[in-house]
Amino acid sequence: MAQIEALEGRIERLDSRMVRHAREDETARRLASIPGIGAIGATALAAMMSSPHGYASGRHFAASLVLTPKLHSSGGKERPGRISR
Repeated sequence: MAQIEALEGRIERLDSRMVRHAREDETARRLASIPGIGAIGATALAAMMSSPHGYASGRHFAASLVLTPKLHSSGGKERPGRISR
């Protein structure tokens, strides 16, 4: 039981560190303004992204994160759909 409490305390400290870092970092702060992305997700995205200018579009950035749209095809005609969570 004491080991679980120690781990929970460590997780809380790490969470607060990440939130503090997200508030201080300009890129993470801008990413956190996107609906559905919190401080921890914004910090992780900022760490993964080298330079936003290296991507031709948002679609290329999403593909680098392996977020690809669901394809709907019929009769040889491909129509990309939405990106699901």
